[in-house]
Amino acid sequence: MTGRYLEAIGSPVYGANPVTAERPGPQLIPPPRNQLELGDRILTFWSIYSRDKASSIITGFASAIDDVHDDIITPLPRSPREYETNNVRPVDVERLSDIFSPPPGRAAERRPDTIFSSQLKGLTLLGRARAASPSPQTEQWERINAAIQRFLNGLFQTHPSLDSNSATQEPLGVGLATAVAAGYTAAIFLNADLSLTEPNVQQDRVRWAKTMATMMVGLPLEEAIKACAVFGYLLGKAAEILILHKKVAVARGLHDVDVELTEVDDCISRILEAIKSLTITYPALIYHVQRLVDAALRAEV
Repeated sequence: MTGRYLEAIGSPVYGANPVTAERPGPQLIPPPRNQLELGDRILTFWSIYSRDKASSIITGFASAIDDVHDDIITPLPRSPREYETNNVRPVDVERLSDIFSPPPGRAAERRPDTIFSSQLKGLTLLGRARAASPSPQTEQWERINAAIQRFLNGLFQTHPSLDSNSATQEPLGVGLATAVAAGYTAAIFLNADLSLTEPNVQQDRVRWAKTMATMMVGLPLEEAIKACAVFGYLLGKAAEILILHKKVAVARGLHDVDVELTEVDDCISRILEAIKSLTITYPALIYHVQRLVDAALRAEV
């Protein structure tokens, strides 16, 4: 319904029927008078988009706002401060399609993404990796995989404290944690089929899940409870990967004293504790936690 409404009013932020400066389409509200008003509209649209995308990811239903054809023309949001000071530079204007086909030579000149923009990119990549289900190493697969790698590399360059070996002590906020978790979960989904035949790919999926668990060390409880429900879903997917990895390891005769298996146990515990903290805000996640706990216990057998 959301997508149909935006299209019906001829919204300049949704391009099911291309809307341009030359052909703006019918408008229920006048054009924005300044960058501040434009920023409010941009942030409103992306707030709707993020909730729609999160709901789609959690429930498995199709998104109301279709982004598969890269026809959303609304610029990704900049910081409110840039809109307030009339300081949005043309070089910083980025659209959703640029995630997959970045304009050449602009990366070095652009200001860093906002946390909200990073979340939007992560959720978009996750939705695309899940919905497309591309065959491994096809052109579509390579396009999405390259976008995921660019996204994660950009986050680690912009936020050095995400590196566990970094001496930077920047506190980890739930917004940044959600963006990183969405990127890694997108990679986990995209490589699911390939992991069945390529052991190294399955090791990568376990490594990504471990990285998500490591982030929980720097995430205070007061931050965790501010997260949205999709954050619990992302952590749950990481826990599932680690629990399956442990189950396979136990079946092969490894013991709890094994260093690698002990590390996996620690990662599972961190993720479960983080999801439990989210149940303060989202009681519906209690069932999710119990399901993962039961799976972890069965992996011990």
